[in-house]
Amino acid sequence: MRRSKNHNSLLLFLGLWTILCFNQVRGGEKWKIRHVHFSGNTAFSEKRLHKVILSRPSGFLNPIWYRPEILAEDLRQLALFYHANGYLEANILSSAVQMDSTEGKVDVRITLYEGDQIRISEIGVIGNVHFSTYDILNSLPIKSGDPFLKKQTESSLLILLRKYAQAGFIGADVRPDIFVDSTAHLAMIRFKIQEGHRCRIDSIAIHGLRRTRESVVRRECQFQTGDWIQYSRLLATQRNLYLTGLFRSVYVRPGGVHGDDSSLVSVHIEIQENDAAEFLVAGGYGSLDKLRGRAEFNHQNLQGTARKLGLKLQVSFIHRSAEIAFTEPWAFGKRWRTDMTMRIEQQEQPGFDYTRHGGRILVGHPFSEFLDYKMAYRVDRTKLKNIRTSQIPAELRNDIRSFTVSLAFDTRDNLFNSSRGVFVEWSHELGRVFTEVDDGFYRTILMMKGFLPVTPGTIVGSGVELGWMTVAGGISRIPLQERFYAGGPNSIRGFRYQHVGPLDTNGFPEGGQAKVVWHVCELRRTVYRMIGAAVFYDLGGIWEHPKTVTWKSVQSAFGGGLRISTPFGVARLDLGVNLNPSPFEPKTQWHFSMGQAF
Repeated sequence: MRRSKNHNSLLLFLGLWTILCFNQVRGGEKWKIRHVHFSGNTAFSEKRLHKVILSRPSGFLNPIWYRPEILAEDLRQLALFYHANGYLEANILSSAVQMDSTEGKVDVRITLYEGDQIRISEIGVIGNVHFSTYDILNSLPIKSGDPFLKKQTESSLLILLRKYAQAGFIGADVRPDIFVDSTAHLAMIRFKIQEGHRCRIDSIAIHGLRRTRESVVRRECQFQTGDWIQYSRLLATQRNLYLTGLFRSVYVRPGGVHGDDSSLVSVHIEIQENDAAEFLVAGGYGSLDKLRGRAEFNHQNLQGTARKLGLKLQVSFIHRSAEIAFTEPWAFGKRWRTDMTMRIEQQEQPGFDYTRHGGRILVGHPFSEFLDYKMAYRVDRTKLKNIRTSQIPAELRNDIRSFTVSLAFDTRDNLFNSSRGVFVEWSHELGRVFTEVDDGFYRTILMMKGFLPVTPGTIVGSGVELGWMTVAGGISRIPLQERFYAGGPNSIRGFRYQHVGPLDTNGFPEGGQAKVVWHVCELRRTVYRMIGAAVFYDLGGIWEHPKTVTWKSVQSAFGGGLRISTPFGVARLDLGVNLNPSPFEPKTQWHFSMGQAF
């Protein structure tokens, strides 16, 4: 029976690995650690203690070599680990190394004495005037009766320093006095506080401006002269200035005392500006639009006002567009960001092509760091051509005017490659299609995404998009380009682009009024440096009318793929498997694109 090439390659690799390890051991330079056994441990498992030390058991393709100096340091770290967790009497009773010269391996045995865990008997505060003792103790993560943990005590110290700094006591000093009764295994903690002076902001100095107007910086400040100085507001100001995109570096810090009055301080804002104008040319390839290119010109700071002007040209095998955009970050002197865009584009869809030109005005306002409100008004004129679907609309040209309101909550750590956080957005659009018979339509979309790191390098994500739209004349009165579609690299990945849902007799998508796309679960794992892998499960569907939505008509797909982090974003290659293909549908589908699917 002939072995496969993959099987032979695996045997060759394992053989070379074995020879390499054997030669290293036989050379007398290294001994591989086979087992590390602990005795006397009851508070922590052997598996948990292995994570504390470097001299841990070797893995299948991860040999750990025995070195006496490293083992000696590991024993010291074990004692420190126990002490940090409240076992102040813990120590290493003995350690032994048994060598197996026949296999070139060693076994390590460590005997521990844990002792009793020290617990907190009392927590006290002295020197506090501005905050009551009750207020201070309630803000601490430690309570009487808790285990005495060094990390928790240090955390409590930082909390108190931040609490006083937030109230304007930037010179406050907090020191913990710890008294341990080894006989009773109890600890008493007393925080000694020197509050110092509560400080107000006397002046604001801005350094490093070359093009940007000083008023642009000052309007982003979360404080003004006369306010009590608060570190949280200094950090919020620093964040706001970064988010403008105007500055390469921003540092906001309190300065010295003003004159003889120790309660007045200055605040310094040190800035290094970015280049105002940039020209970008980029190209790429995707399984959907094949070769594509993009050219952009952006000016980020017109006349030093933070207003932006951009021109973008895009071209691919299925899409051509030109766009000019203007942004006013503070409309009418208020924090209302206004984006105005004019655009002309040509797009080839599976069932039809269209040419569209129009514009949009979008006004947005942040309610908080994570919550945004937006309003948008758009005007589009679209001409359909080369219609391949059998559902030919009565009008090949239509004008659309619509008004959209949306609310978004976003705590993601990265907008394009999230590893933690949630995103929820609700939008409702009220529009009118102007043809021979004017039709009004409503469209509501709800999007939700969530990401959670489960282990270092491993992320679990899930996302869902629900859509519903209606028009008085039914689906036939909804223009083809305005309907819902699903399937493709960013949708249900076991299907071709837009081929989930109603298809005509020739297999072209007709779109629908109801949409569900649910990325039920995607597990992303870093394999090596910039290379990662993922497995996923998607389901959903498109329906002509919301009343026709049934569980039996839901389509599903699973698959996996590779991820490569590049300076231009995440390159993604996915293989989706259709779990219930029709006779005319392919069972598998490859997708290559830039960016995560959701």
